[in-house]
Amino acid sequence: MRCAKCGYTIVGFARREHNRYYQCNGHRKKDNDCDMPAFRAELVDSAVWNWLKDLMQHPEKVAAGLRGSQAEADRTHSALRERLSLIESRKTDIEKQRAKLLDLYLSDEFDKEVLTERKLNLDKSHADLEQERIEVAALLDEATLSEEQIVLIEAYCAEVREGIEGATFEDKRMYFDLLDVRVKLAVENNEKVAYIQCKLGKQRLSLVQTSRLSSIGAITTPACACL
Repeated sequence: MRCAKCGYTIVGFARREHNRYYQCNGHRKKDNDCDMPAFRAELVDSAVWNWLKDLMQHPEKVAAGLRGSQAEADRTHSALRERLSLIESRKTDIEKQRAKLLDLYLSDEFDKEVLTERKLNLDKSHADLEQERIEVAALLDEATLSEEQIVLIEAYCAEVREGIEGATFEDKRMYFDLLDVRVKLAVENNEKVAYIQCKLGKQRLSLVQTSRLSSIGAITTPACACL
């Protein structure tokens, strides 16, 4: 878990034996003035588990969400590949300009200060493009799911849903690790919320609402979007 405000990890602490809380670790950092309040651990734990449990109990919704998100990812990746191509083309152009500047510098036919300044500007542009190339390439390298993988995930959810109601702490931890569950805690309009995401989907949940619903056995609506 992380703090949505400053990005620091969330840590747990207890005021009494049964009063457990989550709080931004930025409170302990001298160079951070994050004022994110503490969250009751049982509310967060209940929200995350009920959401994940509902997803795994409806494998057909999981598969539909994964396919829709994969289609969107394919469109995004197409635009990223075009941008990457433009970046490489621009870098090549800058490298040619730097080679010409070197020739002019060695010829002593132009003011060396002007050429040096021009080279510094080109070097900065090249460095900026390289940084952007790294970021775009990293986005393209993110794992995508094939139809076969989606079918396997759907089958896995169908297999485990029968025993999920009686899941132990160790079972839950295994599901969280397997599905790479991540949470960001935030306060929006004086409301404590959790942004939850995993390999199956993502969702924004009100922790106050979740606490009321969980008391009567309700389950949150599964997300249709997926990472």
